[in-house]
Amino acid sequence: MTHAIRSIFITALIVLVGSFGLATDAQAKPKKKKIDKRVEKGLVEFHEAVNGSEDLLASASGVLVFPSIRKRGGGIGLGPIMVGGGDIAGDGALIVSEETVGYYRIATKSSAVFGSAQGRQILVFLTQESLDDFLATEEWVIGASFPVAIMADDGNGNYNYENVSEPVLSFAYDKKGALANLSRDGATVSPIEVK
Repeated sequence: MTHAIRSIFITALIVLVGSFGLATDAQAKPKKKKIDKRVEKGLVEFHEAVNGSEDLLASASGVLVFPSIRKRGGGIGLGPIMVGGGDIAGDGALIVSEETVGYYRIATKSSAVFGSAQGRQILVFLTQESLDDFLATEEWVIGASFPVAIMADDGNGNYNYENVSEPVLSFAYDKKGALANLSRDGATVSPIEVK
């Protein structure tokens, strides 16, 4: 191979590899429209599952909705989020005054949080201070960054959240009802970029 041909080949290879890297980065970013659609559906399901949730969210400073948290294990992906084996993760949105103000990913390494393939997590910020603290934190650990009240269903969609002292309420559930909460497994919440 002559020097000129070798130079052309190497240049073409560099361009090809660079393009592949850019495509991979773009594919790695979740789609905004897809998350928005799932969040909207998740809020409808939340209102159906939790009595009095409309008034609760109307008085909240913000709500973080993770409409699809899925388990992935043993190298077989059960969900859209590509994380390590046995990990559980999902993407969601933070809503303030009925407007989406940011996108986030929740993740934990536990394999025992959800009994089903998919769950949902809703975090309700009751005070402006708790919301501001969340927004100022690059990686927020549920239950560790500051107190979070874990809400339990009485079996009829009733959650006793009126007498809690914690500034954040956490609802974790699937189609069958309440689930073990992610905070017990040190789940982290981090901001993400979307396309």
